[in-house]
Amino acid sequence: MRLSHHHILFAVLGRTPQILTETLYALCVVRRIPIHEVWAVSTHEGRQDAIQKLLDPVHGQLYQLQQDYPAACGQVRFAPENIIVAEDHLMPIPDIRTRQHSETFLELILRELWKKTADPNLVLHCSLAGGRKTMSTYLALALQLLARPQDALYHVLVDPPELEHHGGFYYPPPCATPIVLGDGRTLDAGNAHIDLIDIPFIRLRERMQIYPNQSPAGYRQLLEWVQSNLDQSLVLPQLLLDVKNMPCASAKAKSFCSRSASACIGTLPGAAATGPDMFRWRITTLTSSRRKVRISVERCARGCCNASTGSIPAARCARVLSKKFWKKASCP
Repeated sequence: MRLSHHHILFAVLGRTPQILTETLYALCVVRRIPIHEVWAVSTHEGRQDAIQKLLDPVHGQLYQLQQDYPAACGQVRFAPENIIVAEDHLMPIPDIRTRQHSETFLELILRELWKKTADPNLVLHCSLAGGRKTMSTYLALALQLLARPQDALYHVLVDPPELEHHGGFYYPPPCATPIVLGDGRTLDAGNAHIDLIDIPFIRLRERMQIYPNQSPAGYRQLLEWVQSNLDQSLVLPQLLLDVKNMPCASAKAKSFCSRSASACIGTLPGAAATGPDMFRWRITTLTSSRRKVRISVERCARGCCNASTGSIPAARCARVLSKKFWKKASCP
């Protein structure tokens, strides 16, 4: 990951804006990743809390973080317009209370990630620590479909846990700062530890056909694109036999193939139907069941073999295939 890239923290946010300052501290101060911008998807109530507690001109905790760690966090840009709120009939949604609200947030998260992942010079650092569980789940699902290799997903933990949901803790300050707990005990916020957890996830973007200039109508259409590509990739290749030109097949095997291989013939995707490419596939094993005969083959080209598997209908040729025959007919 090049530091010259434009790094963005993208988060889902509820009523605990501390998530943003804690994650910024872990990324900028601990890991020394130069976050340039912060973007958040939130409810109307969450947005108001974030503006009041983080962006207040006098007591805003984001500004305090930048004052305490100017070298690491001084370049971070975060403004009220960077907090995006889902709308229901042009009215901002105060909280997720219905199925329609939930689906609206899903489409909003997808739309924002679609736009941001279109820029190859942008690196997304996504936090699912805030917001309702549905928002965190939607963020993770959308990232599985759209994330590039440089993008990352995180959760944040605070130690000691008594500070994790304390209203007065936003990040570990550089000097001793006592915080009084509800039971009367006092903890030093300066000794707190922020642990940023990297969440592993499957990236499907490179395995499907993404149309960068054609934004999907919604999450369901994007799922249709992905499912269509996955269905095509799961089609098992079929073996193509050129029985007349197999140099290593015995005369008996050639004669046998000439009479019966038409029932077993198929074309490997991307391979030529004729010519020397046919001889780059070698049968290694054969297993049969009531419905299918399964063939394992190796692709042999320039001394390299990549294993693959194909299948053919058993009803048409299972009775004429045997391991002994394929061993004789296979090419070295």
